[in-house]
Amino acid sequence: MPSAVSMTIRVDEKTAETLDRLSRASDHDAAWHLERAVESYLSEQLEEFEEIRRAVAEADAGDFATDDEVEQAFASFGKPLNAP
Repeated sequence: MPSAVSMTIRVDEKTAETLDRLSRASDHDAAWHLERAVESYLSEQLEEFEEIRRAVAEADAGDFATDDEVEQAFASFGKPLNAP
C-alpha cells in the first residue's frame, strides 16, 4: 500500500454534517469517505482533461467530421440538420 500523506481541507458546515451522517450510517470513518471522494473526483477530472487533450490533437490534425457524417448524426436523433 502506498504511504499516506496527511492533508487538511476546509468545507462548509452542510458538507461536514453530510460527511458526519454518512460516517455514522456506515462502517467507515470520515477519512475513509474523503479519500474515496478525492480519488473519484481526481480520476474523473484527469479523464476529462485527457479527453480534451485528445480532441484538441484531433482538431489540430484537421480530423473533423464531414458534412455527411454530421447529417447522419443528426438524422440518428430523428431530426434533419436544418430542422427548426
